[in-house]
Amino acid sequence: MKTEQLVWNGQESLDLSSVSITDTPNTLLMIYGLLNEHISALLKQHFPQSHMIGCSTSGEISNDGVMDNSLIITFVQFEKTSIRKSARYLIDFQGSCKALGSSLASDLLSEDLRHIFVLSDGLQVDGTYLVDGFKSVLPDHIKVTGGLAGDCVNFAETQVYTENTRGSGLVAAIGLYGNDLEISYGSRGGWCSFGMERKVTRSEGNVLFELDNQNALEVYHSYLGDLTKELPSSGLRFPLEISDPEKDTKLVRTLLATEDSNGSIVSARHTPHLLSPQA
Repeated sequence: MKTEQLVWNGQESLDLSSVSITDTPNTLLMIYGLLNEHISALLKQHFPQSHMIGCSTSGEISNDGVMDNSLIITFVQFEKTSIRKSARYLIDFQGSCKALGSSLASDLLSEDLRHIFVLSDGLQVDGTYLVDGFKSVLPDHIKVTGGLAGDCVNFAETQVYTENTRGSGLVAAIGLYGNDLEISYGSRGGWCSFGMERKVTRSEGNVLFELDNQNALEVYHSYLGDLTKELPSSGLRFPLEISDPEKDTKLVRTLLATEDSNGSIVSARHTPHLLSPQA
């Protein structure tokens, strides 16, 4: 396997002359950041056989650090591993994230499947139910990694990309196949919790209404102070931590929106059990 990474700052023309990885059916381009139609067409022209998957972000991570308003392209060329792709729009499943996930998993499932990498719209899709859909179809030894697209601090629209499609409400998945592939993965959180732990007394899906029978947004405001004026963008710095009494691990829920009329907080995934604000 060979890998290369190209960082484009969005100013001058994108130069692909330094990329030594060749265009093959076993080549994967992973694209993060602001992909416009011109750059998309340029990549398809130079890599017509290759597979592409990517999304908009809230900051692009490269080997050199984190950037804004850039495009990070990682080229991966496999020697023996084959690639298949599937992409679906949420609207085609009447808003059922689980049904969408199970459809993608069914598309990619085969005896030699080793791993699935998925990128999803970050505002319309509930990641929990999307993962549930994958798990309902896949055997236990097939793991799924990936993430939700970002939109900087705009909270307006996220984009997911493939070589053939680009838009919001889209979920794309790459299947990797072959006995010669070994997969490992990991995750780490960097948040430190503060404030008292409270019980979720009312929530529906990814919408939180009450904490300890109190208006959830009012409780949140009590911790943020003047930063409440910058919501929902300031919520990126103060997500919510969820503790599951039946598990040792804790989960972090990113704030997507707030609704003053009913005092609710909308997060990227469903909100069960206990939680507290984060620093």
